[in-house]
Amino acid sequence: MISEKNVSYDKETDSLNILIRISEGKQFKIGEIVFSGDLLNFDSSILRSQFPLKNGDSFKRSMIVDGVKKITELFQNKGYAFTNVTTQVKLGEDTNLLEVSIVADPKEKIFIDRIIIEGNYRTQDNVIRRQMNLLEGSVYSKKALVDSINKIKRLGYFSNVSYDLKRKLDNSDRIDMFVNVTEQKTGEMSIGLSHSNSTGAAITAGINQNNIFGTGNTLDARFSNSDAVEEMSFYFKNPYVNNAGHSLSYGITNRKVNASNLDTSDYTLDETGFSLGYGVPLSENASIFGEIKLSSIDLTCGSSLRLYDEVNQCNSNDDLDLTTSFSYSSNSLNDFYFPTEGVKNQIKTTIGLPFADFNYYLLELSTRGYETVLDNKIFKYSSRFKTATGYAGDELPFYKRFHEGGSSSVRGFDFNSLGAKYVTTGKPKGGEISWVSSVGVGAPTSIIGLDNENMRISAFIDGGIIGEEQSDFDLTDMRVSSGIALSWITPIGPIGIHYAIPVIKKSGDATSSFNFDLGTSF
Repeated sequence: MISEKNVSYDKETDSLNILIRISEGKQFKIGEIVFSGDLLNFDSSILRSQFPLKNGDSFKRSMIVDGVKKITELFQNKGYAFTNVTTQVKLGEDTNLLEVSIVADPKEKIFIDRIIIEGNYRTQDNVIRRQMNLLEGSVYSKKALVDSINKIKRLGYFSNVSYDLKRKLDNSDRIDMFVNVTEQKTGEMSIGLSHSNSTGAAITAGINQNNIFGTGNTLDARFSNSDAVEEMSFYFKNPYVNNAGHSLSYGITNRKVNASNLDTSDYTLDETGFSLGYGVPLSENASIFGEIKLSSIDLTCGSSLRLYDEVNQCNSNDDLDLTTSFSYSSNSLNDFYFPTEGVKNQIKTTIGLPFADFNYYLLELSTRGYETVLDNKIFKYSSRFKTATGYAGDELPFYKRFHEGGSSSVRGFDFNSLGAKYVTTGKPKGGEISWVSSVGVGAPTSIIGLDNENMRISAFIDGGIIGEEQSDFDLTDMRVSSGIALSWITPIGPIGIHYAIPVIKKSGDATSSFNFDLGTSF
């Protein structure tokens, strides 16, 4: 209560000064946490482990609340959806210690009666249902429900996914589960003109759908003719070719690249290839995928490459490339575009088989993770390591070297601009080894006055190294940039805008502070 003695008037500033005295009182510590009620055969040591407080620690109400929440979820994961856990706090024999009593009332076990999918005017019901870890008639589990919702979000077909549980009036141990989704744009049919910072102006036509006809299948058929790349391709993937969740993909492509217009080197590459892939799930969040690809390659080098820089490869008659690749991936992200928790990892190796003309291997390791910090702020980290070289006396094809710089690697630097340069032309040579990492903190745009749940703003730091050969990996070659980015899910698809400034650069580096991307995520 504020009395008149605590209030004073300041004539000079025409304001009231209010003095509030706070007395914290005696500090109490945890004496003992005891459990009672129906504990469902849970060992008390398991229940006690849900509380980070140890006996003798200072009493913290928030930690008690968190512990009660975790215990409630333990019971809910056993089917007791409407578990009630209460707490009572009283002084122990020592007046400085508190005894915390946890009383559990799990009530009755709950079963799923019906699962109703709502809001999917395009996506077929079975595409959503096959992501569910709960079935009609099964025992309710909070963890299984949350995992199911996250798997649906990871599909990338919906801008929002929510659920609601309704108890049956005529059967108290049964509930109906309502899963509500909001469809969003998952692809496009296009014909016209476009522009990319990496390939320039282009005439395009085709269809690119990650959820074709609502089946969950991917179809990408396109024709593109730009300053740098002319491409005709067809790719199809069925992520559930059988009830075991196996995936099948196949594609055919013809791609002509004029590398001089990509600011990399002076050559043209005409490649026609066919690929066939098959994937097998290892667990709920992990899978392996194998692919074989056969390509015919027609390489035409400019004079500087043919006479000085890449003499052996440019004057070779090698043209048949047969590769096999294997990858392992795991994904526990809780959303496709704007995750707040989870990690996505991938390991991929590609080997040029000796039955063809090119002997080489590539290895790529990548990770991306998110964690909620400071209430609604999201900490993000990502890292990607790649290395490649030839074997059996062969060189790595120079057009398969890695290039870094630009929006997909180290922002603030020009596309493909980092690394060693050709002496004759000064253009990027690429490298056999590269490492790119990024850390950032994102938040809803409400912090800048824009209340839009489909937008995120973030601050980031990017860093990367590229070495001409595997032995050239040197930390002193690190490039670093820092900036801000805006990610936005629009009616035409997700877009990203970023502004970055190089923090660590070297003489001769080409920089580009502002960039715009279509099809990006936070």
